[in-house]
Formats: sequence, structure tokens, C-alpha cells
Amino acid sequence: MDIHTIRQQLKTRPVYDVPLRVTFYARVSSESDEQLNSLGNQIGYYEELIQKNKAWTFVPGYIDAD
Repeated sequence: MDIHTIRQQLKTRPVYDVPLRVTFYARVSSESDEQLNSLGNQIGYYEELIQKNKAWTFVPGYIDAD
């Protein structure tokens, strides 16, 4: 589906009902245990959110743990 079709659909339908390829970007800025747990929580939350939506196709995300 091209971007113009998607934009038209988003005018009349919620984003959750539009067939999209969806990914996430998760980031932490330190390597402390607390931050790394936060990263795991971010990843888990967004993977679950995307995968439970039947209209969306999950695309693995980008993880930035610098």
C-alpha cells in the first residue's frame, strides 16, 4: 500500500484499523541495571502492542543502548 492511500485511510479510520507495517525505537542512555531493565520494558511493551493489533505487520525494532 502506498503512502497516499494510507493518508486517505487515516482521515476516516483510527490508526489501529489501518493495515500498516509497524516498528519501534527503544533507547537508554546508560548501562546501569535500572536503565537496562527500562530498555527491556520498552521493548516488551511495544512488541506486544504492535503484535496484538491484527491490522498491523510487526517489523523488528531498533534498539539503541549506548
